[in-house]
Amino acid sequence: MNPAVASLYESVELIQPIKPLIIGERCNATGSKKFREHLLADDFESCLSIARAQEKAGAHVLDLCCAYTGRDEMADMSTLISMFASSLKTPLMIDSTTPEVIERGLQLYPGRSIVNSVNLEDGGKNLYRILKLVKKYGAAVVALTIDEDGMAMTTEKKLEVARRIHTIAVNEIGLRPQDILFDALTFTVGAGDESLRDAAVQTMNAITLIKKELPGCLTTLGLSNISFGLSIASRRILNAIFLHEALGAGLDSCIIDAGKIIPLASINEEDREICMDLLYNRVKNQEKTPLLLFIDHFSDVKLKDSDQESQKWQPLETQLFYKILTGNKDDLEDLMDMVLERYTPINIINDILIPAMRHVGELFGKGEILLPFVLQSAETMKASVRYLEPLMERSSDDNRIKILLATVQGDVHDIGKNLVEIILSNNGQYEEAGLKTPVFLGGAALTRKFVAQSCVPGYTPPVVYNSDAFDALKRVREFEDGSLETTKWERTCEDKTVLSGQKLEISRDNSVPTAPFTGDRIVSDIDIEEVLSLINKQALFRGRWGYRRGKMTVQEYEKLIKTEVEPLYQNFCRQFKEEKLISPAAAYGYFPCESRGDHLVMTHNGREYDYSFPRQGEAPFICLSDYYKSAEEGGDIAGLFVVTIGEEVSRKTAELYKADAYHDYLMLHAFSVEFTDALAEYWHRRMRRELGIAVSEANDIHTYAVQNYRGSRYGFGYPSCPDISAHELVFAMLKPERIGITLTENYEMVPEQSTSALVAHHPQAKYFAV
Repeated sequence: MNPAVASLYESVELIQPIKPLIIGERCNATGSKKFREHLLADDFESCLSIARAQEKAGAHVLDLCCAYTGRDEMADMSTLISMFASSLKTPLMIDSTTPEVIERGLQLYPGRSIVNSVNLEDGGKNLYRILKLVKKYGAAVVALTIDEDGMAMTTEKKLEVARRIHTIAVNEIGLRPQDILFDALTFTVGAGDESLRDAAVQTMNAITLIKKELPGCLTTLGLSNISFGLSIASRRILNAIFLHEALGAGLDSCIIDAGKIIPLASINEEDREICMDLLYNRVKNQEKTPLLLFIDHFSDVKLKDSDQESQKWQPLETQLFYKILTGNKDDLEDLMDMVLERYTPINIINDILIPAMRHVGELFGKGEILLPFVLQSAETMKASVRYLEPLMERSSDDNRIKILLATVQGDVHDIGKNLVEIILSNNGQYEEAGLKTPVFLGGAALTRKFVAQSCVPGYTPPVVYNSDAFDALKRVREFEDGSLETTKWERTCEDKTVLSGQKLEISRDNSVPTAPFTGDRIVSDIDIEEVLSLINKQALFRGRWGYRRGKMTVQEYEKLIKTEVEPLYQNFCRQFKEEKLISPAAAYGYFPCESRGDHLVMTHNGREYDYSFPRQGEAPFICLSDYYKSAEEGGDIAGLFVVTIGEEVSRKTAELYKADAYHDYLMLHAFSVEFTDALAEYWHRRMRRELGIAVSEANDIHTYAVQNYRGSRYGFGYPSCPDISAHELVFAMLKPERIGITLTENYEMVPEQSTSALVAHHPQAKYFAV
């Protein structure tokens, strides 16, 4: 059986019959500008729309990354996972480097997900923490070939790092090989970097060796990295060719924009050949590299020879300017000699070379020049300055501004940093004017607001935000002329919220109700009509079925509900009552118990069952065990239940999905899940009545929706008691196998439409999150 991941609605095999497994990349706050803008605007519905588009485009799994400077990653991840889980059939990849965020995501997601990612960049400290979470929650994990020396560049190094991670994950943590997806990392062949000309070959060879040397393990790749810096149209073609070649090398999955994969058959032979030359660094022209030939081939507008020739009749200053603009070093020194007859070296730099590079930056900012051409221009600039330096006075060299370029620990992409270095180091000679040393901050992870609010207070001014490399160049000019100012954010208001550190005082003098029995029982004669009366229609119609008002008027929406949604609902009610789609049943019981710190210890058949619960790390510092009395206080009574509607509805939904009846499938599945929730509410009400604590509560759906009753129920795997492994104790005590429920190795219940809960009778007991 192939390894798989799962959502609420379906499981997806990690090894697809026709490879690759496609992991949609657009739900990423760092990688997608559109997704980030929606996230910053708290427009979660639009974030969900992007996910739906990826799903519609054919993604098998969706990568979700909410990490962005100035945002609460934990809150964003929690909100979006909850929305995605109920609205999408596609399983999730939880993308974060923060163990706490990863754990919350694993706790909230009602299926099997992939964690992205782990590496050895810090020697393994973070890796151990995350892998233990992966093991605890039964997830899969992406492992990047990064160690203490940085990203592995060669085939041999990639394999070495993969072996180290494999040893830890499999031999020490206990993961299965098929739980690991190794990302051998690919680097762009589109930046003109000589050291990366064979990057594609190194990565593909590493994929082959990882599959051979680490049997059972899977491979993945951030595919579009291979074409970074090239034009959009040519990137899509190169990505398609690289994907085909990587699959041949053993690639199992790829992270890519699912909507922008083009079929190999649509690419003509000439395009394929030029792409293959670039990927395999096949040099066929001694005057132009495979990259330059690639760019020429896919360029809509090319420089003609007559354009080059006409430059010889232009003024010398214009010719030199044009050399920088086009990155052409041919006859550069001869031209420099002629220009030197008219200008001093420093004037050539300040009046010709620097303006030329500024123009290159402006064209790049407008999208009118590609990254490789920027780098070629920088190379020509560097060659020009190098030729002039021996002719310049030493004092001017000594007084140039010096910039320390640094990046944060854990940064795995160095192209942006290198571009900053190239642009700054090739843009002139500035005189030191006795100004204070500025701090320039920039990069995809930073925003102007975050720099102004969080970074400025920590450094000596000026502290300046830079949107890109060319913006940094402008700031350097401002520094030179004395006009540089610290970044400000005047549109924000000081947060007036004051968090209380006071612990909630839980009453200890509440009475303990008398249970009708102690021990466990099973019940199968459940009134379906009573359960149906407890279905939350608003949650079903808007949340699970997706009938939201949106831009409709109130009248239009009411008509939709009356004419389409309500009849659909009544039809499912009829099916559940008449067609034997469900067999509701419950296993439940009452057990003597006592709290011991953060533990609740129950007794059953002469044996103690110890439930451990986490405590909130901030006010009001609640732990579930607080709602029960200790032995010194006389002990207490706890209720447990597991309910199910049987396996027939799961079989029916599977048939619908297999028949591509997606609408009916979704409607039935959503209704069955909401019915299961109503069944849990029904059984909790029955237990409250048996305990004698439901005397004064109203019998309506609003009462249950807002918990307007005494006590509460807490589902295992949910925020109040997130450790789903507690199901092992629940099953040992209630033996729900008798009503057809089994437990997987990851402590999930089968059939899917089953749920469990711990019942607390304390008057102050209400839902809370740890």
